[in-house]
Amino acid sequence: MNHNLVLGTALIDMYAKCGALETAHHVFNELPHRNVFCWSALISGYAKEGLGYEALECFRQMVDEGVSPNVVTYACILKACAAIGSLEIAEDVHAKVREQGLPKDSIILGTTLIDMYAKCGALQKAHKVFDELPKQDVVAWSVLIPGYVEYGFCDQAIKCFRQMEVEGVPPDTVTYVCILKACAAIRSLEIGEEIHAKMREQGLSKNSIVVGNAVIDMYAKCGALQRACEVFDELPQRDVVSWTALIAGYANHGLGCQAVKIFKQMEDERISPNAWTYVCILNACAAIGSLDIGETIHDKLREQWLLKDNIVLGNALIDMYTKCGVLQKAQKVFDKLPQRDIVSWNVLIAGYVEHGLGDQAIKCFRQMDDEGIISDDITYTCILNACAAIMSLEIGEEIYARVSKQGLLKENVVLGTALINMYAKSLDLERACKVFDELPERDTVTWSALNSWIC
Repeated sequence: MNHNLVLGTALIDMYAKCGALETAHHVFNELPHRNVFCWSALISGYAKEGLGYEALECFRQMVDEGVSPNVVTYACILKACAAIGSLEIAEDVHAKVREQGLPKDSIILGTTLIDMYAKCGALQKAHKVFDELPKQDVVAWSVLIPGYVEYGFCDQAIKCFRQMEVEGVPPDTVTYVCILKACAAIRSLEIGEEIHAKMREQGLSKNSIVVGNAVIDMYAKCGALQRACEVFDELPQRDVVSWTALIAGYANHGLGCQAVKIFKQMEDERISPNAWTYVCILNACAAIGSLDIGETIHDKLREQWLLKDNIVLGNALIDMYTKCGVLQKAQKVFDKLPQRDIVSWNVLIAGYVEHGLGDQAIKCFRQMDDEGIISDDITYTCILNACAAIMSLEIGEEIYARVSKQGLLKENVVLGTALINMYAKSLDLERACKVFDELPERDTVTWSALNSWIC
């Protein structure tokens, strides 16, 4: 084996593709001579397993040994850069590709470059590489479009899709799923229905559970819940994603009872919920004040140890308890979270404010400050409401100073209204009017907050 580079490379490739990277590297180290093919096989293995830093280290060693990378090597390294989100290294690799004069007509390399820039958020550069391709096939379109969707540029994603249609490139499943996600994000039911009709013509929504789930999610997020149910019922098989998309749709549109009913049907069919399913059903319980079901879900979360490393789930549980008025349990869940983010604090503080416990809300706020958590506009709005409730002008003025320093009043009418309300309830109408005059925009609630006290 030591004298047969071809056999050694084949072994490295086999072990790498099977995920046995330690063994692949051991075989690699035993080779007396190493060429671009054995290096690429090893680098490809690390990149495929999402071990971007290890792939990059191999690449550096390869260059140091004077071995020139080829198209496959660069494609693998660009995938590694995309996986770790390293735009700086990726741009350096791209520069090396240009310097080496690799074939400009390499669709594989070009598509990988687009994917890398898109995943790193450099969408302008991704589109530039796309425009430079000698031919744009469905794969190239299907890496550019998801990049726009991922970073919230859904209108641009739809524009690309329209251009793709004009150029006569037939969309594939990946393209359709991405465009449905874009429609869901911007609540564009009209375009979503158009896409669904095209997929029905091709028989995709019935035959692919991934596409079917994307259609359900689009209809559910757009509020077309009956259509979502129709697609759901037509699926030849349904997985946890199908059920969760439907449950989320009902929960997010304030139909908590229906969401709970669907959740029970899901359990009856012995489909195991995932963490996101539990988040959605806890939101439904919070909306309808269903403490019994919420506590049952909490028991299941404890049994499955799901609260151990899922902060979103923990926050949903705190929110459920606060909305159901069981603040002691909400505080207990909060205290047991292995880590807490700004949402955790805001949910708990809002719960105390909502139930008239302003002093406790302010106590949490002080603790939050002590732990170095930076408040946001939601935190400040809640604390101002607490100050208004207990008429604490001193703390309210402290918040005003912070808000002014951070320039938050320039872009947040809700926060400005809370500040006006706090001053008005403390009978400092002069300051309330001053804040009112400072606001760049005012809505009906803002005017009402001031007029109710002046009148």
